[in-house]
Amino acid sequence: MKQHSMRILGVALFAALIATAAFAGGPLFTYDYENRIPYTWNMTSWPGGAVPVYTDLGNLKNSGPLISNARANQITADAVAQWNAVPSSSFNGAVVGDFSLLGLGDIDQASAMQILGAWNGGGIQVIYDTDGNILRNILGVSPTSVFGITNIDFTASDRPEILEAWVVLSGPGVRSNDPDGVGFSGVFTHELGHALNLAHTTTNGQVLANNDQPKPRDCAAPWSGNPTASQTETMFPLINPTPTGSGAAMFTVDRIDDIAALSNLYPAAGWPQSHGTIRGTISARHRVQGGAQNNEYEVGSVNVIARRIGDPFNDANSYLSGQISKGHTGPDGSFELNGLTPGADYLLYVDNLLSGAYSVPRIVVLPGPEEYYNGINESGDGLTDDRCAYTPIRVAAGSPVTANIVFNRVKGAPEFLPQPAVGIPTGITPDGSTVVGAVTAGTAYKWTLADNVYQSIGGAGADQVSISDDGAKIAASARTESGVIAPAIYENGLWTILPLRADAVAPCGTGTRASWGSAFDISGDGSTVVGLSYRNGCSSNVRGFVSKGGVTGTLPKSPDYPANANRANAVSYDGSRVVGWDSGSWNRGTFWDVAADGTIGPANVLEVMYPAMYVGEALNLTRDGSQIVGLGANTRPPTGDDTAWRYSASEGVVMFPNMPDAWQGAANSISDDGRVVAGFSEIFSRVPALWTAELGWFGLVPFMNAQGTYAQDMVIANPTGMTGDGDAIIGWGNTVFGQVGWVLKTPKAVMCHVSGGHGGATKTIDVSFPGGLNDHLAHGDTLGLCQHGGE
Repeated sequence: MKQHSMRILGVALFAALIATAAFAGGPLFTYDYENRIPYTWNMTSWPGGAVPVYTDLGNLKNSGPLISNARANQITADAVAQWNAVPSSSFNGAVVGDFSLLGLGDIDQASAMQILGAWNGGGIQVIYDTDGNILRNILGVSPTSVFGITNIDFTASDRPEILEAWVVLSGPGVRSNDPDGVGFSGVFTHELGHALNLAHTTTNGQVLANNDQPKPRDCAAPWSGNPTASQTETMFPLINPTPTGSGAAMFTVDRIDDIAALSNLYPAAGWPQSHGTIRGTISARHRVQGGAQNNEYEVGSVNVIARRIGDPFNDANSYLSGQISKGHTGPDGSFELNGLTPGADYLLYVDNLLSGAYSVPRIVVLPGPEEYYNGINESGDGLTDDRCAYTPIRVAAGSPVTANIVFNRVKGAPEFLPQPAVGIPTGITPDGSTVVGAVTAGTAYKWTLADNVYQSIGGAGADQVSISDDGAKIAASARTESGVIAPAIYENGLWTILPLRADAVAPCGTGTRASWGSAFDISGDGSTVVGLSYRNGCSSNVRGFVSKGGVTGTLPKSPDYPANANRANAVSYDGSRVVGWDSGSWNRGTFWDVAADGTIGPANVLEVMYPAMYVGEALNLTRDGSQIVGLGANTRPPTGDDTAWRYSASEGVVMFPNMPDAWQGAANSISDDGRVVAGFSEIFSRVPALWTAELGWFGLVPFMNAQGTYAQDMVIANPTGMTGDGDAIIGWGNTVFGQVGWVLKTPKAVMCHVSGGHGGATKTIDVSFPGGLNDHLAHGDTLGLCQHGGE
């Protein structure tokens, strides 16, 4: 064919039970985002009206179960035939021969670049990576877990036409119990689907691969059970390539979502008018000051699923909102589900993506709980729109049905904001505008909430990252000129190493792990940094430090254990009080007072001050330093499990009652007035918790869910900090992306108010937090909604 002005696009890959860097429902690549025109092959450009497919000259696999060249070619031809056979599609392809027709031989690692990125006259070229070295050494993936990679290499620059693509199939990916490649055949069809510009899709596959529910999370449905492996869609991003797994099923193109995705790109006469269609938008509502809910905005990247009542796993389709525009022209929550059975009734719901990579970014946590479309009651108001209530949609040929879904919100409920990238937050400014933390590698980051911008700011070995009240200074750790990790301050885009303690001799550790210590907190006024420092190696005179006015001093030890270590965990606003631990037989909660000139007073060990108690590590304090919180308090001798605790000069050490079944509690954050405390309880694992005077030590997740606030795709771990007014709490959780931070904004709380005393009428109201919450709990109201609406 004639060579045209061209451009190169990107790659898609296919894996076994791992997340991939590939793509989902609808087209991989879009030519015109504004007019939503995807790239496609033009069959009229090719002799015989079929896109030519060329195959490699070698075997797919030489060792173990031999997959000969003839067998691989047959599977390739059969896979092309699967896509050709879709009656509602006009696509047509044909295997015309092997690479010798292109003047090429058997392709291996040494000759791969003759295909990859090279123009060979157009069409689709299928490489059999016999030993896996193309995948391993050129494309940088494991050939035993990534079974195929596809690239649309060349497209026309002046029209939405695909000109050339290649596919690499992994020989080592063929399993030993699959001698004929039956289980692996699904990889062929899947990768050829990418070459046609099909992206990943997920309707039934996620239920099988991720133990997801074939309905909104924790709602009922008019069906039971789960789909089987034979009902897995071809373009699902994960595969079990064994004869009894999903591989053989994914070879065939018989699922509605695959059929509809292909037909949308390559429509035959009568498509989609000959079938039913459900279309609409997915949206959510901004939460603005005062708790009002308006300013509706469209939400892309949401998986929208329609399942037929009576046949939910065979007659089902999915669509990612905004999958064609991909958000390039603004928020796009549009979806269109074609190929539905005329006269049938469907339930429509929103779902999140759990595995694989997609043509639009995955959402960590949806802006509301998964929910059904609820007909005339669909409103986005969690008080009136029960997320688990559904209204069937009857479809008819040629008459699209519009069904818009708005994610549920409840007025006054806490707002959960997931961080846009991985990392554990450990500091927040008092106004709640900026969050700081560290990623696994120990580098620090800054997240500004107003614009949702996440910025890596460097550093090294950061355990705790903290920020001054005005946001101008960030304390963490960075490397000295000699490469040793040391406490440091980030200001005006630069890291400055703090002065080492005066008696420093040698760091702890060697090589890249060598460290002079770690910064754990910075005072609100930015004058003082505290943490842990080393003098001579890891075990000699390990001390907490206070760095103030260009001088770094060490925390005095308690005289009863003078040779043991201590550490500073947190510091008050003006640097006048430091809290942490002083090691005796265990790490004991301790505070030190610091004079304006930097002179550090003696160690005040709480269990020495209160000999009738055990008092564990002090973790934080109010900005004025008057109240301290920590973990592991008990009576002496112990009368129960260890609890979180709070200290003040007026009350002494007060133990917080544990959550049921907990063996230890920890308080690591406290508001300036002491009315809100956050932390966790140790049960089988750490359970995040919140405390107010009337609420008690209460699970953070039940606190959110009772008010209609959900983080369904995150296992929330412990809080790590809060604003001075207690209105915003930060923490982290485990997700499919890794450890991701969050902010919970809770200036109000939702209550079920009882009118006229016990037994009176109930009404859902929102009240101030924590004052209104405590007042209403005290006179008999309960936390959360009065009805099912947000649950």
